[in-house]
Amino acid sequence: YHNHKGFSVYVNDDIIWAGTAAGINKGVINGSCINWVAHYSSWQNNISGNWVIGFTHQILNSITRVWAITWNADSKGEFSALSYTDDNGETWQTTQPAGYPEKVYNLYANSNRIWAASESGLFVSEDGKYWEKYNRPIDENREELFSESVMTSYFSAGFNRLWVGTSDGIAI
Repeated sequence: YHNHKGFSVYVNDDIIWAGTAAGINKGVINGSCINWVAHYSSWQNNISGNWVIGFTHQILNSITRVWAITWNADSKGEFSALSYTDDNGETWQTTQPAGYPEKVYNLYANSNRIWAASESGLFVSEDGKYWEKYNRPIDENREELFSESVMTSYFSAGFNRLWVGTSDGIAI
């Protein structure tokens, strides 16, 4: 009943993923039309929570993994974490970068890693199962970001730099 409350949209080739307050909707783009083919929810499809606030995709060994940021909405058994599928939504897995339920704010992925910006910091993983937390950035003058919470990140492969955005500022 909250499926009309949209929070995120992601398009990869001819598939559109729409995140709502009631789960994930999957559509296939057919010319100028969208054929909605599936709806995924925590109580039926193993996503962690029904409030879906973001998506990204990652190419891992020729598999396209779709990641969803799935927060606890209002149903029993939901929890805030990440949910992902390696088979276009047929099956879903969940993972918790911090090892416990918490809100992830943003994701960035390349073919080697996935970065999860969260309430308790920035985490990185090569496979989505094992996560490592970054320490807070400190520059050569011993100045550091004091906020533990990270809102976003971006890895620039061309410059070999990781950008991190927090409420305390930006770090590279």
